[in-house]
Amino acid sequence: MKKHLIMILLIAISAIVACYFGYKFQWMDHQSNSMFWYWVGAVLSYFFSVLTLILVFVHHLIDRKSIEKANVIILFAQVIGVIACFVDILWTTFIIIAWQSGM
Repeated sequence: MKKHLIMILLIAISAIVACYFGYKFQWMDHQSNSMFWYWVGAVLSYFFSVLTLILVFVHHLIDRKSIEKANVIILFAQVIGVIACFVDILWTTFIIIAWQSGM
């Protein structure tokens, strides 16, 4: 049970960090007047989003029995985290494409 909770906590933290960097990576460029921080924020957003998706997938593969008995709230939170990561990946990609096209 302890492994289950640690994995859920890691999934939640990585999803929150991914969404934070997805939201703030544009701001990082404006504050430093350097494209370096823009790309650092975008890469961190992608990294934590993919990490979240991998952790959810591994968690479901390894811990099937406790998933079946898991609380509905925990499963709902994981689904929301996965959706948030997909939206974050799409948003970050959209902003990068818009920036490169000169908008």
